[in-house]
Amino acid sequence: MNLCSIGYNDEEIFIYDLTLNDRFEVEAGRILNFTEELYQSFDDYADDIITVDEFLDDVNDVYGIRPRLVMPPDRIENICKDLPASIKNEVLNNVISIGRANSPSTYIPIEHCKHVI
Repeated sequence: MNLCSIGYNDEEIFIYDLTLNDRFEVEAGRILNFTEELYQSFDDYADDIITVDEFLDDVNDVYGIRPRLVMPPDRIENICKDLPASIKNEVLNNVISIGRANSPSTYIPIEHCKHVI
């Protein structure tokens, strides 16, 4: 199974293209750095100039993959602490955990990426 997601840290945004085994553990993968064009596309999405689908089309045009999830670098509670209550509740209700039960990776549906990146 392949899992394509957007990840980020304090300095950059990147794309994970991961291969998971039948226990949903990462077996292989690659990290693709955002290009200047993708940073601009994301800014346009965050500013409501383009839709999330147009942003994902831009990612697909550059790398040939279409991310479906966001993987934050920190605990989801920390990521969401400054969001308005309605958005925070929506994000927290849609969190997906994948991987080992004692150390799962947390993912958020791509529709919430402008709120959590």
